[in-house]
Amino acid sequence: MPKINGRYYDWGSIELSIDGVAKEIVSDVIEISYEEKTEMKHRFGLGIQPKGYSKGNREYTGKIVFNNEGWDEFFKIAQSQGYKHIDELPPVNINVHYLDDEKNRVVTDVLEDVKFHSPKKSAKQGDTELSTEVEMLIMNIKWNA
Repeated sequence: MPKINGRYYDWGSIELSIDGVAKEIVSDVIEISYEEKTEMKHRFGLGIQPKGYSKGNREYTGKIVFNNEGWDEFFKIAQSQGYKHIDELPPVNINVHYLDDEKNRVVTDVLEDVKFHSPKKSAKQGDTELSTEVEMLIMNIKWNA
């Protein structure tokens, strides 16, 4: 992880943008995570030691967590456009910008053609804030775009 002016990236150095979603709603995101997985397997021949490997499909997934107020606003927008379920929304791009204090350097990861699905809410006694976790199906991630 790069160190900028003695400071490492943290949550306060991240800015998000989601195509078609107002900045006020995006500011209610409290977590985002995304990953790239490539299926890899050992290949064997004679004996018990692997002789090499083979690669299969590449997959991109993630999740985004809104505070409940932000989720409610996000879903109201979807409903106003005639969508009854979040997975009916068309794909969007999400840009995750990592900024330094002076904003003189920006590193951006681009999550391409993201489909939202499987929203999950939970609440329990003692909670001081409530949130909604939404899974993301991502078609491609451009790292450090």
